[in-house]
Amino acid sequence: DSKLWMVSSIIFNNVDYALKKKKNFFTFFDSGICYYQTYNKRTKNLIKSANYKIDDFGKKMKIQFQKNNEIWNFDIKSKSIDKIELISNNESDVQMSLILIPFPEL
Repeated sequence: DSKLWMVSSIIFNNVDYALKKKKNFFTFFDSGICYYQTYNKRTKNLIKSANYKIDDFGKKMKIQFQKNNEIWNFDIKSKSIDKIELISNNESDVQMSLILIPFPEL
């Protein structure tokens, strides 16, 4: 089973990159595998595979990308069926915040 989430906000250095002309998606599988997909005119369709884990009773999330071994560690600020807010913690290789929303049905 999987769940597709669209990145509605990705804030890095006080700039929201989700507002640019690219779309970012996460697909999370129950197996602990996820795909981070970026789509824009330049990259067309870039997919990075990773392993993810929810820890600390649902308060932390770790995403470890397989190709470059980059680790994104987040504190889960809030979560509901229609939004997840993630903020990088000090253990993360990249400092940013993300807001994920379910991909809308077409």
